[in-house]
Amino acid sequence: MFVYADELSIYIFDVGSASQVIRYLAPIPLIVGFREISTSILWAQEIRKNPFLGILSGIACSIIVQYILVAIPGFGYKGAAIAILLLEVVASVWNIKVLRLKKVNLKMMVKPLLCDITFGICILLVMAISSHSVNILGLWQFLYISVLFLMVTGVYIYLRCIRKLL
Repeated sequence: MFVYADELSIYIFDVGSASQVIRYLAPIPLIVGFREISTSILWAQEIRKNPFLGILSGIACSIIVQYILVAIPGFGYKGAAIAILLLEVVASVWNIKVLRLKKVNLKMMVKPLLCDITFGICILLVMAISSHSVNILGLWQFLYISVLFLMVTGVYIYLRCIRKLL
């Protein structure tokens, strides 16, 4: 999302001005993914109340921040993006706190997570360099790069799951 924000802005909103907001929202899938995984872990441990309280506190913080930031002239979209990020970060941090209280070993998850993040960044860099895009990509070129990225990451995830099973 960060690399192709200009293209996404044109294809989704039909304006180029939304690209900066899309860049702000680029980490959202990673944060939401972590929140969902940590929520699933907590639910599997029969802890259902704490993830709900985390998302509720995230919503409350987000509403307050949106009320303040969106009202500032020229800060509308940026304020909304910051509030959405805050919602997810607060909920994720809440889940981390609950997991630490339950003594889940997060240290064992750090090395595989760093490997996955490194792989993802390398793939994104290769895709960005290979596209040689100075101006807006064509729709078919954008779709081709997106499908190629999803295939490579899908194979990587598949191989990671196979390795875990062996």
